[in-house]
Amino acid sequence: MGLRDLSSPTAEQARTESGSRWTPRRRDQRHHHRFLLLAATAAALLAAGCATAEDDVAETSATAPAAPADSATSAESNDGDSAETTAADTGTSDDGDASAGVDLPITVANNGGSLEGHTPRGFAGSGTGLFTGDNLNPNFPPDDGVQIWLTFELPALAQRPTTALLESSALSSSGTPFDDLGSLSAAPVSYDAFSPELFDLEPDAEAVTCERVGETGLTCDVSTALQAAFDTGQSKAQFRLRFDEIADGDGTQDLALFFLTDSNTNEPGIFTLTLTAQ
Repeated sequence: MGLRDLSSPTAEQARTESGSRWTPRRRDQRHHHRFLLLAATAAALLAAGCATAEDDVAETSATAPAAPADSATSAESNDGDSAETTAADTGTSDDGDASAGVDLPITVANNGGSLEGHTPRGFAGSGTGLFTGDNLNPNFPPDDGVQIWLTFELPALAQRPTTALLESSALSSSGTPFDDLGSLSAAPVSYDAFSPELFDLEPDAEAVTCERVGETGLTCDVSTALQAAFDTGQSKAQFRLRFDEIADGDGTQDLALFFLTDSNTNEPGIFTLTLTAQ
């Protein structure tokens, strides 16, 4: 049923219940009563609509799916395969502890860069080649010699090494250094930068005697030095190599030279450091 137009009075509206003629005041009252009735009806409809909307929201919240308890179990990579992480991937053990480091045995090559070279034994000076002995060149003092400085970058180790061998198969000789200058030894040292001022650096511990292997090989047991490096958490192992005697004074060159391509060129792999554990 439609609403009637209230803009003009009808004949019925022109009369009062007692038969008197309709007046503007009564028309205003009737308009007011109809307005109140319409307002009440609208308010009732609005209230009913809000209650329905609240019921819908409550029903939606109650039926919404719960999030997975463990998102890691449903994670997928871009290609659709399940993304699984193992202890080996994260460097952690099965019980959640951080991995201690690299397992032994490992072999590490010498630095081959700016942390290595040679210096005289009696005065400041330096060069890039890895050689030790006397009479380096015609201008070199006949009563002085040269010594080698080596650096090995150490990874974090999972085990304390029981054996550490400093080795080379790149040995060449000029003259008779092993006959005239005594034994070749390796001493552990520590330095931040290679420079001429290292020439008189004191070693960290007693030197060990190296053994010659054939004509081109050398091996030095530096196990004690590497165990100390592990115990103190050092990231580098460094050594000074030189003969027992500084020089023999005969004016003849006696050098042990270690190189792969050229005697004045230092490269990684001229020396190796092999660590093992029992």
